Amino acid sequence: MTDSCVICGARRLSRFTTLPYFALYSCQECASVTALPRPQPADVIALHDSAEYFDHPYFARRRADSERARQRCAAIGQKLGPSAVASLRSGKHLDIGCDTGGLLEAAAELFGTRPVGLDVAARAVALARQAGIEAHQSDLAGVPHLRGFTLVTIVDVLEHVADPVGFMRDVESRIEPGGWCYIETPNISSFIYQVGRVLTTITGARPAWICQRLFLPEHVQYLSADGLERLAAASSLRVHGRGRRHLSPADINTAAPVRLAVSGLQLIDRVLGTELLHWAVLQKPPR
Repeated sequence: MTDSCVICGARRLSRFTTLPYFALYSCQECASVTALPRPQPADVIALHDSAEYFDHPYFARRRADSERARQRCAAIGQKLGPSAVASLRSGKHLDIGCDTGGLLEAAAELFGTRPVGLDVAARAVALARQAGIEAHQSDLAGVPHLRGFTLVTIVDVLEHVADPVGFMRDVESRIEPGGWCYIETPNISSFIYQVGRVLTTITGARPAWICQRLFLPEHVQYLSADGLERLAAASSLRVHGRGRRHLSPADINTAAPVRLAVSGLQLIDRVLGTELLHWAVLQKPPR
């Protein structure tokens, strides 16, 4: 196989599982998982800038819960720490994948930041602008003038990006020296994903509504802890803190039987220390 891991570049890949839209391959070097064949960036953008994606009940419920957005933002502040949060006041905050701007509004209230949003979805950007947020409809590469940020947040985005190393290097170039980057992305080592791998392999990715909800067609890589460290190093950002977190019941926006199953599997993840999501606080070295 001539394809390589999109995180570390290693060519030692083994099949993780096969889905209707691509196969997932596990890297023998960093244990991250790569989707092959790789989608074209234009196809990724088109998928996210669609009525079906925007109107999904998960996002509709999430947008309606402003208090939950505030709680998520407060949790990010706790991970950044008091001194980092203090350094953000009056600085510019770029939220990549901002949707309608809920996290940006919460950060402006809690941290005193100046919000700037970026999303590929036209309807989301229009609603963010209606809320008074400076928002741009584009991918990151399409807005080279957006620079000088003291905080960049990348929540539930990195798994969607066709070239994560190039993306994170671009992110680093937008951050002020001494500034911060906060990431959340799925943890492929989670017990939930391992159960999903067995299920999709045995059943041939059936039933589709379960397998494709876990391994979404828009998720084109899944990071391991080592992969996240390597990605930060490749972008010259220092890891200031990292860990894992589980989904709260409020975040599991799905049918009750599935919500109960996910909650049960998350208990196993918490015992094993393999919670569903990675988080990382990265800093650009000061001058």
